[in-house]
Amino acid sequence: MKKQIQRGILQECFQYFSLAESKSYLWQLFSLTVSGGYNKQPLEKREKLLAVYEHLQQVIDALEPMLTESILDEQKLTYPYIIKSPE
Repeated sequence: MKKQIQRGILQECFQYFSLAESKSYLWQLFSLTVSGGYNKQPLEKREKLLAVYEHLQQVIDALEPMLTESILDEQKLTYPYIIKSPE
């Protein structure tokens, strides 16, 4: 169930902005922010840039549990024995 929700979040995010658009807008957001040109952009463009940022934040939030579970599974295979400190 949890993975279905995460996949739904991913699909929803890229429904609004394609992967190529997301990459482009992310770069624009970064470059405009560091150059100080963000506030000079038209309101509509600033809203799109912020929307892409919010969608990508949701993607990262959806991926985090999957990546964490994957890392834990790998550690279980790599470290089959846990040695506890006598303290």
